[in-house]
Amino acid sequence: MNSIINVSKKFVPAQWLLYLVVFIGIHTVFTTINRAKNLFINNSGETAAIQEAVIWYRNSYFETSKIYYFDPFVPYYLYKDPFNDLEIQIANKNVFISNGIINQGLIFWDNHFAPNEGGVPLNLLSESSDFQQLKEFSSDDGFSVVVFKKIR
Repeated sequence: MNSIINVSKKFVPAQWLLYLVVFIGIHTVFTTINRAKNLFINNSGETAAIQEAVIWYRNSYFETSKIYYFDPFVPYYLYKDPFNDLEIQIANKNVFISNGIINQGLIFWDNHFAPNEGGVPLNLLSESSDFQQLKEFSSDDGFSVVVFKKIR
């Protein structure tokens, strides 16, 4: 009987070791998840220009306007649900051709996704009397975001 008590006393530190291993495991999981949040977001000029435009938008009085965007990170940085068509909607050439942009709607045009995937060149908006250019944001590597408002 004494030998069983002596053996159990030797394994008490093992219980603390188990707690330590569990704690380290949980800490590792949460640290990995926290670091993985920005794993697929590069810190390029593209991201910087979009973030600059989003900060401007949040500080402007246009926050109730519906947003049309081309770059898929715009709703992410705005903390908006990209599937809520009442607040935000992805734009493409068909939306412009069918006159699907509501009055006072804001268009976040960028020189990567808008002309390539969206099929909407900058001159389509800048030369149209239906749109007013509000602000332009540029990065050092030539990426730009231009915010337009539909006025008619």
